Amino acid sequence: MKRDVSIKTQVEQLLLDNESVYGGLLSKMIDSDDKSSLSTRQKDPDWFENTESRFRTKEDYMVENAKRRIRGYLKEAKKIIQKSSKTKRVQNTLYIALDDLRDELKVNDYQGYYFSRSDPEGRGLCKSNGLFICMGPFDQPNCTNSHTINPYSSYSSRVRFSTWNLDHIIEKSRQVVPELIKAAEGLKPGKEINIGYFYKLLFTVDNLKLVDIVCHKKGIHSKCKCDTSKFYIKDS
Repeated sequence: MKRDVSIKTQVEQLLLDNESVYGGLLSKMIDSDDKSSLSTRQKDPDWFENTESRFRTKEDYMVENAKRRIRGYLKEAKKIIQKSSKTKRVQNTLYIALDDLRDELKVNDYQGYYFSRSDPEGRGLCKSNGLFICMGPFDQPNCTNSHTINPYSSYSSRVRFSTWNLDHIIEKSRQVVPELIKAAEGLKPGKEINIGYFYKLLFTVDNLKLVDIVCHKKGIHSKCKCDTSKFYIKDS
């Protein structure tokens, strides 16, 4: 995996140094090696370099790639909750919420279809050939730089895709998880935490935008807040 990490780091720096010149040249270089029509390890072995042998098709790998990112969000939420100094009652409420979120993720196969180009229900974020289109910064309706990528096309494009982010519009660590903690603190008899609302904020495109690294703004999303009126539902 060392080669993947090294290339990813170089690509990130190249794109950030000069997005208009180097980014365009890099895209052309990658597109010239397009083998997106091929799917299996047997037909395009170079694409699978440094991947586990269990992945027999590009689709298998890309689905797992999406799942891994989504699992990471759940782990981050758990770490934040574990570090929060709360009463035993609140902690128990939060651990139940985490279990409920995990159960919902299992039902939805950890949103793995996001990176699939062959999802039968058409829930993938790419076109049928595997092309992804940048959704633009969190505070803009779309990408004004026309960023696109097809990680199915080549080894290089697959590595470069790792620099694309699923960016939370309402920030995960600054807003969503802290507000989930507040919801647990303020829970009253006859109510329960609206897991569906927090699930959408953490794991779905209701609050996620797939963006090129250049469109991934690092600043605080100060105007993007959780809706406190959706924190609770009636106890079932």
